[in-house]
Amino acid sequence: MGVAWAILGGLAGYWSFGHTAFIGIGAFAAGLAEPLLETRSPLLRLAFGLVVGAGACAIFSAPLAYPVLRLRAPTSPSPCSASAMSARAQQQHRRAARLDGVILANAAPPGWDNHVFYFELFLAAAAATLAIAWAIKRSRFGYGLLAIREDEDTARMLGVPTERYKVAAFVLSAVLTGIFGVIYAHSLGYITTGSVYRDDNSLNLMLYSLLGGIGTLLGPILGATLLVVLTNVVLATSSTSHVRDGVAARPHRLRRAERHRRAGAPLLRRARDMSAGPILEIVGVTSASAASSPSTTSRSPCRKARSAA
Repeated sequence: MGVAWAILGGLAGYWSFGHTAFIGIGAFAAGLAEPLLETRSPLLRLAFGLVVGAGACAIFSAPLAYPVLRLRAPTSPSPCSASAMSARAQQQHRRAARLDGVILANAAPPGWDNHVFYFELFLAAAAATLAIAWAIKRSRFGYGLLAIREDEDTARMLGVPTERYKVAAFVLSAVLTGIFGVIYAHSLGYITTGSVYRDDNSLNLMLYSLLGGIGTLLGPILGATLLVVLTNVVLATSSTSHVRDGVAARPHRLRRAERHRRAGAPLLRRARDMSAGPILEIVGVTSASAASSPSTTSRSPCRKARSAA
């Protein structure tokens, strides 16, 4: 998917912030169309889903490309138009499905492991996308996209059909992304709008090209490899070591806390005694005065009588 995004964002220089919409469109289009061939073989249903998903992305992206790509890079497509495109696609598929999710049949042939089958399917799709991108870059169409990225006004003055090339790159990038969305949906088996319409997918596609080298064909592959190694190997190893060190240091921390508690127990008792002394004295004073006050009041009439006599 990173190479598919690079056809538009790398070669033409128009960054798309909404490619996650094409992942969802391809996935839901295949999920809604494949039950029509329920009695057919799994591979035939998968091929039919790929055609339908790619066609749905082409139909959706073609009328959207011209108004969006009239904005100049790097503001096109803007985040607002990408968010609106993704939200509109979600609402359309919610109304079409009439439920929260869609179930896709397993396309793996009998006797094949699901993980191995979908890994090889993703690998074949990636190789085909890389071959298409390589052919585009070495063609007149690719040189026109590079000219648009460098200076669109000069390319138009030199006779490059900039609008047609930009629309073609946008539609082709959307179709290839939708094909990956169909394969991704089959690998999940059950899809919802939250699982295929994810904004982080669009950000990851851009990040792959930025890390590996934008404008190159191998850049998205190198960037994706680097990001996967960083997130799944380096960070996982560091977090595991931190957990292991914390578990190993826990008995020592408990023993140290127990020593501190025993050392502070005499000080705590002394502090309690010192704080209780004045309170007892005050209580004693108040009790003595309270005990003497009734006797004083009881003897006061006798003293008055003697003084009167």
